[in-house]
Amino acid sequence: MRAKTVAFQSLSMSRMLFNAHTWTGVSDETLAHWQQKLRKPLGLMTKSLLRGVEPTKIDTMDLFALAQILPPVDQLHVARLRYLHRLLQFCPQGLWNLLHQMKDQQDSWLHSCRSSFDWFLKFYQTPGAPTSSSDLDAWMTYIALDGSWKGQVKKAAKGCLCFRQAVAEQNVWMKAFQLTFVAAGGVLPVSQTSSPETWVCDQCQKRFASKKALATHSGRVHGYRRLMKYYAVDNVCNVCVKMYNTRKRLIEHLRDSHVCLQMLQACFPPLSDEMVIALDAADHAVTLDLRAQGWGASKALAPMRKLSGPCLPPPGTCDAVQFYAKWSARCPNSGTAFGHLQGHAVAQADAAAPQVFLFREDLPAFVMQSASGFNSGDGRFSLYGLARETAILHIRTQVFVHFFSGFRRRGDLHDILEHHIFPHGQQLFLISVDMCLQRERGDLASSSSLSWWLKRIRSGQICGAGGGVLLVRPLPPRACWKGDPPLCDPALGQMVSPTFHCLHGDKSWLGRGLCVSSYKFSLSWF
Repeated sequence: MRAKTVAFQSLSMSRMLFNAHTWTGVSDETLAHWQQKLRKPLGLMTKSLLRGVEPTKIDTMDLFALAQILPPVDQLHVARLRYLHRLLQFCPQGLWNLLHQMKDQQDSWLHSCRSSFDWFLKFYQTPGAPTSSSDLDAWMTYIALDGSWKGQVKKAAKGCLCFRQAVAEQNVWMKAFQLTFVAAGGVLPVSQTSSPETWVCDQCQKRFASKKALATHSGRVHGYRRLMKYYAVDNVCNVCVKMYNTRKRLIEHLRDSHVCLQMLQACFPPLSDEMVIALDAADHAVTLDLRAQGWGASKALAPMRKLSGPCLPPPGTCDAVQFYAKWSARCPNSGTAFGHLQGHAVAQADAAAPQVFLFREDLPAFVMQSASGFNSGDGRFSLYGLARETAILHIRTQVFVHFFSGFRRRGDLHDILEHHIFPHGQQLFLISVDMCLQRERGDLASSSSLSWWLKRIRSGQICGAGGGVLLVRPLPPRACWKGDPPLCDPALGQMVSPTFHCLHGDKSWLGRGLCVSSYKFSLSWF
């Protein structure tokens, strides 16, 4: 996986992110669609990490995190923040004045930097940095004077990747659990929300959830083709007199530019169906060639160029009518497949709320942890009163907070307590907190942090907090053992020595080099 990640980052991601940090006026929907381009290769890379879940059921952001790659949207923030540091050093004064003058416009580059500042503040907290992303002047001053800005951005990227990986692992585990649960006969809750309308094909009366699905069906079954294809002959737009290098790029231009399409409709008749089919076949060959090189179907290998030439007459004028009449006489066979998209929307009537009848055997036999849970009437499932007091007396579950730095290690305190069996049915939930991401409360050497955690322990919110690892060293000869044998792994020929710092009650405890009996006593002390 490591080799695949490096190759994917160097080849695919570098192409995808080329000059992306200079984009302006890009919406979140466009960025999400841009990120979806790499979903298929990521699904193949991470298929072995999905616990049997299909890659199509996993979010693209989670696929990037499982592949140990920062998602493109996050890499865009990193590249933009690094570029801003270089811009403050080498940008000409005239260009900077222009950027600063447009900072309040929604589609300006400095306005997009505010989202990058929000991203930075979310994943990295550094003293002295501005706390608000809207104060651009404070951020410019801070970045220009900070000599370690690139290092801070790198740490924020690492923190973001760790966060994305944790979320992805949780989502994959939940998907795998749902598959196992359903396979075992369980029933998952189904959302009662439905689409407000459905689309019906007028030619075969089939129903679809959206207009896009109806268009796809019409194209495959009824021969429908988009209107723009009947006015794209080559790669040049005769309205704005620009060359787009490929016909697919021209079709996308006509899709977005309604003015150009209306002028072409006013001056030219549509192409014949046979010519459109031939042009589509040629475009398909170009698409296969681009994909063989690793590009998308509408990749522009050269920039758009402005040409020189006469302009078309405006729609509705006499010149436009004469223009259309002459071209109609020259090309009498006009296509009609663009009109094969025939359907209508049907609004769904508001359905009555589903009637659910609950029996005693349907209700769970435990205290609900949500205020919106069931209440059977006798108070057993209430969150207040005697039910709450009974839960306090009988539920033997406690929470312990484990601190680590950078990354989890095998044999750390979380691993020790998680595999320990406590007597009398007690259960210990463990939460691991990275001290690098939680600097305010993660430093147990600080008196303020120590007192804060002790207050949490005294209030009963948690039962303890601490951190540490198991030190591994060669196993000594049996003749050298004194008292109890050491905690060891004979198969590996190694001895492990618990070393950790814990808080419990009003005490602070440091364990180092414990034998088995002392180690078991320390666990029973919790």
